[in-house]
Amino acid sequence: MEDRESQLKEVSKMNQIMTDYQRELAIEHLGLIDQVIRKRIRVRGTPLLSYEDFYSVGCEALCDAAMRYRPEEGEFEPYAYVMLYHAMIDHCRKQNRQQSFCLGSIGGCRQ
Repeated sequence: MEDRESQLKEVSKMNQIMTDYQRELAIEHLGLIDQVIRKRIRVRGTPLLSYEDFYSVGCEALCDAAMRYRPEEGEFEPYAYVMLYHAMIDHCRKQNRQQSFCLGSIGGCRQ
């Protein structure tokens, strides 16, 4: 598993546009990414559907959740959990569409 420093690097990709409060929210809730992957996602270990890929998608989704979060609408954790889960499901759908296209085309996948 990635250490804390590499997790912070993933979150810091959005440093330029996140406020200190948003950045702190994301850092404090990095553990949610692992929770969603382990409890809600079946990782098949196929290319682009590995734990690391889901973790990367989760980091981006967590930053997005922190930037969109409005405290007056409720607690951050349940909101972020749903955002993470939906981002990972969207990733699966995207990969399935690309795989279907590749399997259906003659001569391999076109980019």
